[in-house]
Amino acid sequence: MKGVSSMIAAVLLVLITIVASVFLSGWLTSTSSTQAERIKNNTNTQLQCQFADMYIKNVTYSCGGNCTTGTQHTTTVTLVNSGKKSLSISSIYVLNTTGVVTVLNLNETKTLSVSDALTITNTTRDTCSGINNSIEAVTVSSLNCPATAYDSADIGRITYADC
Repeated sequence: MKGVSSMIAAVLLVLITIVASVFLSGWLTSTSSTQAERIKNNTNTQLQCQFADMYIKNVTYSCGGNCTTGTQHTTTVTLVNSGKKSLSISSIYVLNTTGVVTVLNLNETKTLSVSDALTITNTTRDTCSGINNSIEAVTVSSLNCPATAYDSADIGRITYADC
């Protein structure tokens, strides 16, 4: 009979098992290290943001006396950091009474230091017809702690100027 002897077959089976174990071990080590690092980063972020908080002190919307395109329209929001972590702000979200959300991006990311107040402004020359006297809420959320550091000002806390 021709074929592989049982001794050679046993050695090959053991070698294949060892090689497969080495590859599997390397993959498991890499995957578990990646997952452990991800969990560590999420935990650190949650701990750092545990005491992050801010509130909107006031909101003013000015449509420059004219809502047409080309006229300067300005949204000004004063924020106060009432938490224990500096916050990064890059946008203002405006919800009108029909449910449309307008995102007003700032020119740069602003930093709101602990216990400080910061006035952020967005100026646009787009039409303000969807916003003028129809804002239901203005919301600001931090970039670095969005789940804990955000606030909304409802219709009663919004001042209109030149509209």
